[in-house]
Amino acid sequence: MNIATDIREKDWFSVLEAELSERSRLVDLLDDAVRRQSTLIEEEDADGLVALLDERQGVVDRIERGAERLVLLLERFQAEAAQFEASRVGAVRELIGRIGSRLDRVLDADARALAAVEGIMNGIRTRLQEARVSSRAKTAYTASTPAGPRFSDRKA
Repeated sequence: MNIATDIREKDWFSVLEAELSERSRLVDLLDDAVRRQSTLIEEEDADGLVALLDERQGVVDRIERGAERLVLLLERFQAEAAQFEASRVGAVRELIGRIGSRLDRVLDADARALAAVEGIMNGIRTRLQEARVSSRAKTAYTASTPAGPRFSDRKA
């Protein structure tokens, strides 16, 4: 379908409702992924987290694909909403608000997840640095000890 044709068609309002319903479903998928993401981060499951992030990217890509069309529909909605039943307009506004609230939750959860991952990475960095220092100290100690026996029997 052509975006301009969809926007001009007589029942564009139904197209808007369908687009918003699809966005709502996709945001539900993101919201679910955020919950699973938190668990994977707590468990420090890097492989599971990478797989989940790939899955999430697919959902984000689907959201972005329809963004231009949705923007045009929302612009028309702002300009012409008064022509439709108040209950129908109210339902669309409510759905827009719910989608926005859920997206805000997803973004907040992502910020917390990023902070948690950074904390884990800093902990790993610290442990690696401690291991390097310990290894250097061991190497230095080993290098300073004599290679041969310390005592010898001179009575022979």
